[in-house]
Amino acid sequence: MKNYLFLLLLCPFLILAQEQDSEGMSENPYEGYKKWHLELGIGGVKAAKAHTGAPGFPVQGPNGNLVSNTNLLSGYNFNAGIRYMFNDKFGLRLKGGYNTWTNDSDVSNFDAESSYVQTSLEAVMNVGNYVDFNRFTNRFNLQFYAGMGYGIFTADETNVDRFLPDSDDNTDGVFNAVVGFAPMYKVSENVSLKLDFQALGTFGQDFNWDGASGVNTTALDGLLFNASIGLDIALGKKSKGSIDWYYRDDAAEMNAMRDELDELEERVAVLEEKPADEDNDGVPDVINNYVQNYVDEKIDGIDVGGTASALVEDGYIRLFFDFNEDMPNASSTSDLASLVHFLENNPDANVELIGMTDVLGPESYNDKLSQRRAKNVHDILVEAGIDASRLEHRGNGENPVYTSKNEYVRMLARTVTVKLQ
Repeated sequence: MKNYLFLLLLCPFLILAQEQDSEGMSENPYEGYKKWHLELGIGGVKAAKAHTGAPGFPVQGPNGNLVSNTNLLSGYNFNAGIRYMFNDKFGLRLKGGYNTWTNDSDVSNFDAESSYVQTSLEAVMNVGNYVDFNRFTNRFNLQFYAGMGYGIFTADETNVDRFLPDSDDNTDGVFNAVVGFAPMYKVSENVSLKLDFQALGTFGQDFNWDGASGVNTTALDGLLFNASIGLDIALGKKSKGSIDWYYRDDAAEMNAMRDELDELEERVAVLEEKPADEDNDGVPDVINNYVQNYVDEKIDGIDVGGTASALVEDGYIRLFFDFNEDMPNASSTSDLASLVHFLENNPDANVELIGMTDVLGPESYNDKLSQRRAKNVHDILVEAGIDASRLEHRGNGENPVYTSKNEYVRMLARTVTVKLQ
């Protein structure tokens, strides 16, 4: 049975690994959700087996008939746990509990008061999220869990001394296996009300639950049933609340995929219409001419003396990029060389690299693309021997100057500009 419980504990992590592998490099959909939880509960406990009720130790009812101890030993339990969820479906919990019970003295002719302090490591599965409860309710969830642990059983001292005089003491270290389920109700994004129903089996137990005789079994020694009610509190500073209530909007995902497909189709169409490049330098001749005229106009009257200093200081060096690319195109090679030359000959100079995109595509996509462009130029300069402490980089998203969707204007917008600090 231990082997089956181990496999049950291991299964959620095997499924988790498979899901993570299938997601590949996609963005983390659980960003912003709280994964740590504090759980507190209080309830009742029933000691189901093993009990003493043999003729040598009679348990008499009100009418003098023998009564099974099974119906007599009951009490209460406190439990607390810390849970971490790897995603919205699977997690791991460290749980502890205190169980104590007595017999009904009005029914039985002997007293029994025992306790069991337990700990267990449990695999937790949010079944509600796995079967998409959130399609019809956002208030209810259901957890299943299973695990193994260890505890200290303290049998009734009077009974042990009386009926088991050969025992050294009345305490017993006991291994346990637990399974259970817990319906949940969302009070707020961070707090849930939880009912917990648990079955706990023990192995290697020396005393019966009443402490009046020794255990004589070959498999499962003892069995407890717990039922409790308590609170589940999500911990941390994340803004979206507990990951137990993560909601996956399939319709929104499908719409986003359609938008992305439409964008890709538009980009392909634009690529097919790109003007010819007679010089094979990656940039159409019309753009090369425009940029050269632009620079000539800006630096008219400036004595650059054959160096890049004036261009950098006045912000005229710009590195250009092909459509949807994050590495500078071939036309920017000379500008990169000039920038490296300037930084090598001006060791006190620091620069900021500002990446920008054209106006096509979603704003969030363009923000990331502009950041990659600036970062890649930064890395090229570092590889060329420039100290990274002299370089800053950031993405500025869409170029605020060139907002036209005209293909030629958009070529001017796709840049990393160099600003002297």
